[in-house]
Amino acid sequence: MWDILDRFKALILTADPDALRYFGRGTGSYTVWAEYELHNLYAGDAIRESKWSVLIERFTKAQDDPVVLAMMTALADAEGVTFRYSLRRNNDQELIYHSWDCEVC
Repeated sequence: MWDILDRFKALILTADPDALRYFGRGTGSYTVWAEYELHNLYAGDAIRESKWSVLIERFTKAQDDPVVLAMMTALADAEGVTFRYSLRRNNDQELIYHSWDCEVC
Protein backbone atom coordinates (compact mmCIF):
# COMPACT_ATOMS: atom_id res chain seq x y z
CA MET A 1 0.00 0.00 0.00
CA TRP A 2 2.94 2.38 0.59
CA ASP A 3 4.12 1.87 -2.97
CA ILE A 4 0.95 3.68 -4.10
CA LEU A 5 2.14 6.83 -2.30
CA ASP A 6 5.67 6.44 -3.69
CA ARG A 7 4.31 6.33 -7.25
CA PHE A 8 1.97 9.25 -6.59
CA LYS A 9 4.83 11.32 -5.15
CA ALA A 10 6.80 10.68 -8.35
CA LEU A 11 3.79 11.87 -10.36
CA ILE A 12 3.52 15.07 -8.32
CA LEU A 13 7.23 15.75 -8.74
CA THR A 14 6.88 15.58 -12.53
CA ALA A 15 4.55 18.60 -12.32
CA ASP A 16 6.49 20.42 -9.58
CA PRO A 17 9.97 19.11 -8.69
CA ASP A 18 9.96 21.39 -5.62
CA ALA A 19 6.71 20.00 -4.14
CA LEU A 20 6.94 19.10 -0.46
CA ARG A 21 5.04 16.67 1.72
CA TYR A 22 3.01 18.03 4.66
CA PHE A 23 4.48 21.57 4.89
CA GLY A 24 5.52 24.17 2.31
CA ARG A 25 7.97 27.03 2.30
CA GLY A 26 5.31 29.57 3.20
CA THR A 27 6.71 32.21 0.85
CA GLY A 28 6.52 32.63 -2.89
CA SER A 29 4.73 29.96 -4.93
CA TYR A 30 4.82 26.45 -3.54
CA THR A 31 3.11 23.06 -3.67
CA VAL A 32 2.30 20.83 -0.70
CA TRP A 33 0.79 17.36 -0.67
CA ALA A 34 -0.35 15.02 2.09
CA GLU A 35 -2.23 11.78 2.35
CA TYR A 36 -5.11 11.94 4.81
CA GLU A 37 -7.08 8.70 4.55
CA LEU A 38 -6.58 5.06 3.59
CA HIS A 39 -9.32 2.67 2.50
CA ASN A 40 -8.65 -1.05 2.15
CA LEU A 41 -10.84 -3.53 0.28
CA TYR A 42 -10.74 -6.96 1.87
CA ALA A 43 -11.58 -10.35 0.44
CA GLY A 44 -11.53 -13.02 3.09
CA ASP A 45 -8.74 -12.15 5.49
CA ALA A 46 -6.52 -10.36 2.98
CA ILE A 47 -6.31 -6.82 1.62
CA ARG A 48 -7.11 -6.96 -2.09
CA GLU A 49 -6.92 -3.27 -2.93
CA SER A 50 -5.88 -0.05 -1.21
CA LYS A 51 -6.98 3.48 -2.02
CA TRP A 52 -5.43 6.65 -0.59
CA SER A 53 -7.04 10.05 -0.31
CA VAL A 54 -4.41 12.72 -0.97
CA LEU A 55 -4.71 16.51 -1.00
CA ILE A 56 -2.42 18.57 -3.23
CA GLU A 57 -2.35 22.33 -2.64
CA ARG A 58 -0.71 25.03 -4.76
CA PHE A 59 -0.25 28.53 -3.34
CA THR A 60 0.71 31.21 -5.86
CA LYS A 61 0.30 34.85 -6.84
CA ALA A 62 0.69 34.06 -10.54
CA GLN A 63 -2.56 34.02 -12.49
CA ASP A 64 -1.10 31.75 -15.16
CA ASP A 65 1.09 29.55 -12.96
CA PRO A 66 2.64 26.86 -15.21
CA VAL A 67 2.74 24.38 -12.31
CA VAL A 68 -1.07 24.43 -12.13
CA LEU A 69 -1.36 23.40 -15.79
CA ALA A 70 1.37 20.77 -15.37
CA MET A 71 -0.37 19.32 -12.29
CA MET A 72 -3.75 19.28 -14.02
CA THR A 73 -2.25 17.47 -17.02
CA ALA A 74 -0.30 14.97 -14.91
CA LEU A 75 -3.35 14.07 -12.82
CA ALA A 76 -5.72 13.85 -15.80
CA ASP A 77 -3.33 11.53 -17.66
CA ALA A 78 -2.53 9.27 -14.69
CA GLU A 79 -4.02 5.79 -14.37
CA GLY A 80 -5.70 4.98 -11.08
CA VAL A 81 -6.16 8.63 -10.08
CA THR A 82 -9.38 10.58 -9.82
CA PHE A 83 -9.53 14.12 -8.50
CA ARG A 84 -11.73 17.07 -7.69
CA TYR A 85 -10.22 20.50 -8.37
CA SER A 86 -11.07 23.73 -6.59
CA LEU A 87 -9.83 27.32 -6.71
CA ARG A 88 -9.99 30.04 -4.09
CA ARG A 89 -8.39 33.41 -3.68
CA ASN A 90 -7.32 35.57 -0.76
CA ASN A 91 -7.80 39.21 -1.71
CA ASP A 92 -5.86 40.55 1.29
CA GLN A 93 -2.69 38.66 0.35
CA GLU A 94 -3.44 38.54 -3.38
CA LEU A 95 -2.92 34.80 -3.15
CA ILE A 96 -4.48 32.14 -5.37
CA TYR A 97 -5.08 28.74 -3.81
CA HIS A 98 -5.49 25.69 -6.06
CA SER A 99 -6.36 22.30 -4.60
CA TRP A 100 -6.75 18.80 -5.96
CA ASP A 101 -8.50 16.29 -3.73
CA CYS A 102 -7.34 12.95 -5.15
CA GLU A 103 -8.26 9.30 -4.82
CA VAL A 104 -5.26 7.14 -5.69
CA CYS A 105 -5.34 3.38 -6.31
